Amino acid sequence: MSILSEIIKEFKFNVGYRKSLMSAQKKLDAKAPRPGNIAPDFTLYDIEGKESVTLSDFRGQKPVALVFGSFTWPPYVKGTVGLKEIYKQYHEEVQFINIYIREAHPTDGWWLGKKWTKKLIEAILTDRASMEHEDAKTIEERRATAGECESALQYGIKTYVDEMDDRVNHTYAGWPTRLYLIGKDGKIVYAGGQGPLDFKPAKLQAAIKKYLSQWRKATRTLFAKK
Repeated sequence: MSILSEIIKEFKFNVGYRKSLMSAQKKLDAKAPRPGNIAPDFTLYDIEGKESVTLSDFRGQKPVALVFGSFTWPPYVKGTVGLKEIYKQYHEEVQFINIYIREAHPTDGWWLGKKWTKKLIEAILTDRASMEHEDAKTIEERRATAGECESALQYGIKTYVDEMDDRVNHTYAGWPTRLYLIGKDGKIVYAGGQGPLDFKPAKLQAAIKKYLSQWRKATRTLFAKK
C-alpha cells in the first residue's frame, strides 16, 4: 500500500463520528454570542480546583480575552506561540482567561495519532500537541490533562477548566478552539470563528489594539470636557 493510500485510509477512519461532532458544533455555533451581545457569565476553577474566576468580576475593570482549547488540538497548541507574545504585550491592560475544554482529538475519539496522520500533523503544524490522552471522564482527569498542557506549553496564561457538562464550551461554541474579546461593558467586541480555519491570534491582537485605542481616545475626550 502506498503512503498516500495509507493516509487516505487513516483520514477516512471513523467518518461518521467526525460528522456527528461537526454537526453538533454547527448547531452550537448558531447560538454563540456575537459582537454587541452581552457575554454570558460563568465561574470556573483552575487546574487544582481551588482558585476560581468569574467573568462578570471584570466588568467595568478590564477587557477580557477568552481562549478555548485542549492539549489534543494541534492548531491551538501551535497558536499559543502567538498568544504568548500577545499576553506579554497586553496582560496589564487585558485579563486573559484560558479555558480548557473537551479534548478535540483523544485516543478514544477522533484520534490523530495514527502513523501517517501524526507525521503530517508534526510536519505541518506542531509536534507539541498530545496524541496520547483519552477524553476525560471526570473533572479530576480533565484538570490533570489541563495541568499537563499548561506545563508543556508554558505560555503564561492561567488555565481554568470547563466542567464536565461542558456548559461554558457549549455556550461559547468553543470547541475545538476559539478566541473572544469582551469589552469593559461586558459586551462581545471580537468573536473569532471556529478553529482551525479562523483560530487567528493575530486577529485577536488587532481587536485588542483597536479596542484599547478607542477606549483611551474616549477617556481623553471625557476628561477634556470636564
